[in-house]
Amino acid sequence: MVDRHAPGPYHGPVETTLTLEINGELRAVPPPGNVRGLIAYLGVEPNRVAVEVNHRIVKRQAWEATPIHDRDRVEIVEFVGGG
Repeated sequence: MVDRHAPGPYHGPVETTLTLEINGELRAVPPPGNVRGLIAYLGVEPNRVAVEVNHRIVKRQAWEATPIHDRDRVEIVEFVGGG
């Protein structure tokens, strides 16, 4: 028999922002899901950057498969042309 008045399973609080260290600066951002989502949220041109998450370089092909978690350390290096 199921007790219909018993509370359901507790899933913890829903995170509305993540705290990330981006290029050495703490920032609160909405959960981007993955590296590609973070790059899009930040408005960075994806073809002109290299990304490192927690001291590991993330190849562009792996951006969608690489999740971003609360307290991750992210370095984004933009390539700049010059002359």
